[in-house]
Formats: sequence, structure tokens, C-alpha cells
Amino acid sequence: MIGALLALPVLGSGPAEETFTLRAREVHTVSGARLEDSSVGVRDGKISGVGRGAGGRVLEGGSLTPGLIDAASTAGIAGGSNEESSEVAPSLRVLDALDPKSRAMERLARAGVTTVYVSPGTRGVIGGLGAVVKTAGASLETRVVVPAAALKAAMGDDPSRGNIPIRFGTPTSFYFRRPTSRMGVVWLFRKAFFDAAAYRERGRSGDEDMEILLQVVDGKRRLRLTARRLNDIRTTLRLADELGLKVEIDGADEAHRCAEELAAREVAVVAGPIPTTPVRARFAEVDEPCLGNAALLAKAGVLLALTAGDRDGEEALPGQALFAMRYGLPFDAALRAVTLDAARILGVESRVGSIEEGKDADLVLWEAAPFASRPLAVLIDGRLVYDAASDPDAAAREGR
Repeated sequence: MIGALLALPVLGSGPAEETFTLRAREVHTVSGARLEDSSVGVRDGKISGVGRGAGGRVLEGGSLTPGLIDAASTAGIAGGSNEESSEVAPSLRVLDALDPKSRAMERLARAGVTTVYVSPGTRGVIGGLGAVVKTAGASLETRVVVPAAALKAAMGDDPSRGNIPIRFGTPTSFYFRRPTSRMGVVWLFRKAFFDAAAYRERGRSGDEDMEILLQVVDGKRRLRLTARRLNDIRTTLRLADELGLKVEIDGADEAHRCAEELAAREVAVVAGPIPTTPVRARFAEVDEPCLGNAALLAKAGVLLALTAGDRDGEEALPGQALFAMRYGLPFDAALRAVTLDAARILGVESRVGSIEEGKDADLVLWEAAPFASRPLAVLIDGRLVYDAASDPDAAAREGR
């Protein structure tokens, strides 16, 4: 399999952008009308025409969509996604640990995922800065869309899991520390922003952690919190009110229980991943899991994206869209949740997420219907990063 991947046209180190004409029975522009029996042109890494080709190499398939976007991923992080030595580390940057040759990124590209928000994990109360990157390209530098994107934080028991109250024995490691409870997690989160306010009042002194927290307070940097249970989601909303923060939420397994409130407050949600089996293993932390979570959020008017997290195979992002559709999310809403709406949440909708002239040529040509069939070709920035015709294992994976 690895030998086959190395033989593919680009996946990380291919030739310069070509000129392409992509033809499909259905072109899902997402931002506009669906086109029947139409073409899209690609030139110089950008979409050069919608409804008309650009000459050059012709690729044909059943349907064409924008490249998929996973708005909450840990793909490509080398050496672990959590900095365990500190529970509050705003200035840590995921980009410093990204492996541009990660097989996880290769798998994403083959599945049609062209852009990801790669985030610190959830072991820290405030874990650091994520990055928005393309899943393939000539170099890591050319793949970076936003090098220091949303600040990642977490509610719930993730940041306290494994920490040991000092009263239970003699401290022998730094895991004898706060937080050890949900109350402790909230206390540390609140304290970080109180410290930032005090830092501002003192006249500031070049502390990068404090500067990043103040950027969040001032609305100059996005804040992403993982919150799964209803009480953690509502705690997040209370903290946002108390500290004057604009937040977005991922995980959100019980967000359907307060969907109208989230919509009224214009809080964006990145939902998932939905597991295949067993359900309780994924939803062990929550009281009322709901496989129709995404559908209920969309119905309430919440700005919604879907994520596969670190899952692949049937649970990769196309599968997440299929699962959400199976449990009530309309196709158009599912497509937006993994393209344009995901781009809006990440603040990169001017470049990716829809098929429009001038946007990055991130495109997926599907054999038949999106999600329910295999990608025949995937373009990122006008480069052909996956071509099923050049993949000897593609037919085998489809049982042919």
C-alpha cells in the first residue's frame, strides 16, 4: 500500500499546478445553485471558471464538490497533542509539531478532506493555538492557511482526568495537582482570564500567554472549547457571559438539549464524531446521547460543522456526513457542514468551502453521489493529490 501511495501523482511533493477541466453530472457549488452536466475550470491553483472548463487535462465523474473540511482534528501532530506539564498554556502552537509527511494527512487527502483545523488535545484547560492547514502540498509552508488560529480550551473531566489530589498520598509526580474536578477546571479557566485582566491593568510586559488571552477578550482571536455534557456546555456559556468572550464549541454530544439557546446566541458548533459501534463507548461521558444531534442543531439554526476527529475508514469525514444524514440531517446541510459552514467557523471562507471563481482549487470528484461513493480525484490548490486511476488498491478497496 505504501508503495502505491508513493507512486501517486503528488501527495506532498508533486509537479507544479496544471490546468484542468473537471466534468460531472452534478456540480455542487454549495454557495450557489447545483449545476447539471457541467464543468469547472482550474488554472494556476485557483478555480478559473464555474460552468465552463479551462482546457488542459480533463477529469470526469458523477459529482463534484468543494474539498471537505474537518473543523476539529488532531491529524499530523507528532509526539502527542497535549502538553502535560501545564494546564494553562495559551502560547503553545500545534504548527510547531506538525509532521507534513504524516500518513494521517495522506489518508485524509485520499478521502477528499482537503483542509483541517488541527488542534491541541483536551488534557489542558487551555491547551494552545491550533492551525488551519491543507492536507497535502509541496511543503508545510505552502499548506498553512492560518498558522495560529483558534485558542483551544476544554471543559468537563478531560483536563482533570489523571490528576491526583495531594491528600491521597505523598506527591511523587506533577500529576499531584489541580484541577481534580469540574469545579477545578472552571476555576483555572476563569483564573487565567482574571490574570490577563490584571496583566493589562499593570501596563503589560511582553508575556505571550497573557497577550494571547487578551486577544481572545478583545475579539481578535477565536476561542474553541470542547464541551460534551449539557452542564459543561451551559458552564461554557456562563463563562462567556461573565468574561465577555465569544466562543465556539466542539464535541457537543448533548448540544441538542440546548440547540435553540445556542442558535439564539450565535454559538457555532462542531459536532461529532458519530461512532458506528458501540455507541456507549463513544458517549460514556454523557447522559443523553442522540444520534440525531447534528440534525437537531441544524434545524434550530445553529452554524454547524461535522468532524471525524482522528477516525478514518467508515468513520472518516464522508462517513460522518452519511451518518448525520441517516439520522435526519438533509444532504444540503450535511454538505455545508463539511465545506462552507466549516470554513465559516474557521474564518477561511474567502479561500475554501465552495466552488467559486478565484477560490483555491480544492475539489473532490466523486464516482457517483458525494459521501456514498469513492473519490475519483482530489485536487488541492490546483494539484492532483489523489487519482484513483493511479491507485492500484482503489478498486480492491471497493471490492472490484
